[in-house]
Amino acid sequence: MPAQIIMPGSDTTQNQKKQTAPEPDKNPNTNTVTAKDSVTEKKTPVSIVKTVTAPQNPKAIAPKTNVGLSSLGFGLGMDYGGLIGLNLTVYPLKNVGLFGAAGYALIGVGYNVGLKLRWVPQNEYYKVCPFAEIMYGYNAVIKVTNADQYNKMFYGITWAAGLDFKRGDGGWSLAFLVPLRGPEVANYENDLQKNHNVKITQQLLPFAFSVGYKVYFN
Repeated sequence: MPAQIIMPGSDTTQNQKKQTAPEPDKNPNTNTVTAKDSVTEKKTPVSIVKTVTAPQNPKAIAPKTNVGLSSLGFGLGMDYGGLIGLNLTVYPLKNVGLFGAAGYALIGVGYNVGLKLRWVPQNEYYKVCPFAEIMYGYNAVIKVTNADQYNKMFYGITWAAGLDFKRGDGGWSLAFLVPLRGPEVANYENDLQKNHNVKITQQLLPFAFSVGYKVYFN
């Protein structure tokens, strides 16, 4: 059998080297680590913001009250100067007013001037304002039918309390009045009956009412 000669660098030698190349260690106790590209994940921070609204003070958000710096009223009663007349009120302070009134008081022109105290609620559109008044002026009238020479008007102090119903720039006003009449009124009535043969058919009431409509100005 002829001998086989293997020359270095031949294909056979290379094949043997390939065949004799060490195989990977298949020992289960050996850890195989495979390098991978390192990937860095960038996470965006999430911010949670809780908005808290503080409760508002009702007095701080209450609308500014449009109360009027003055008023002009037309109505019936002593605080309007008579059976029918006018009332002009000016408020140098929010709750304090000065007023004058003049009107027809059955036998002539009557008048009253006085001081008004009012309470103003915090409501811009509609309000009811209680008030108290003290005034000086006519508070009694004696009218004798068919004998005008005996007609007489008396003056004194009158107290009043009432309500102003204001809506927008105007409103109604109602009042209850108590005139403080001196003894001269009763004395004059007695004199008419005894000395002038005058018959009293209607006694003076110890109280009175008034009603009117007022327009407010700023």
